[in-house]
Amino acid sequence: MSNLSSFFQDGLPRRLGLINLYVLLASGAYAMMIKFPWREEGVRGVPASPLGFLDQALGLTLRDHPILLTFFTICFLLSGIFWIYKPQHRITSWVCALSFWLGGSLYIENLVMAETHAHQGTSLGLFVMAMWSLDKSQEFPKWIYFLLLAVLSSLYFHAGLAKLMVSGPEWINGPGLQVILHYYQSDSHLAQYFLENAKISSVAQTIVLLLELGALSFLIFPTLRLPYGVLLSLFHFAIFLLFGWVFLGHSALIFVNLLLAPLFFTPRLEKKI
Repeated sequence: MSNLSSFFQDGLPRRLGLINLYVLLASGAYAMMIKFPWREEGVRGVPASPLGFLDQALGLTLRDHPILLTFFTICFLLSGIFWIYKPQHRITSWVCALSFWLGGSLYIENLVMAETHAHQGTSLGLFVMAMWSLDKSQEFPKWIYFLLLAVLSSLYFHAGLAKLMVSGPEWINGPGLQVILHYYQSDSHLAQYFLENAKISSVAQTIVLLLELGALSFLIFPTLRLPYGVLLSLFHFAIFLLFGWVFLGHSALIFVNLLLAPLFFTPRLEKKI
């Protein structure tokens, strides 16, 4: 009981929380101002976000109004600036997180393919950081840090689980990576190497699947966090080389919580939780 009590009462250096906040807000600002500006690629067959399901159920056609995205962007930027000034302010933190989620939902509802999950890390991370407003201590709560780790581990575990649910064990032996590379017409040298070498492509798929399914391990075993941070960073670098996709929110959470934190902020904590 005492260990559980200390988990919720003790804190980590405040700087760790501030760095998390700053990198997530920077990731959100990049998305809202550069990635999200309105572009209609066609009509989605099915909704891809809770907002999309609500829009469809109520017949509101919210995704047909780009002015809403501008409104959510302004709300995000203004509340984000105030959030930096008052990191534990209850109203602005939740307004900022909600504005990003709504803006991101409108964005993906107007895309026909891809990127439906590229900004989940930023969105979930902002909602977790908004929970910091529920804690009045001057330190960064351990439970918030643990929730950020839980967000990371669940994102990758879900990605691996989805591969198994859709393709089964055949994902490892099948031409999945080659099909994706061909579909998106990736012309990088690394992509061409995988397209020309089926066995190497299969090995890469196996490594990715094991990496994703094993993501829950760094939530349970703290000593795995730094190695996992390095592996996931290499994974995202490979994604960038192959497709040009930047999972900025995921990368920000990895950098702060799986690389910086184990090295500089939580070395003694890593031995306890």
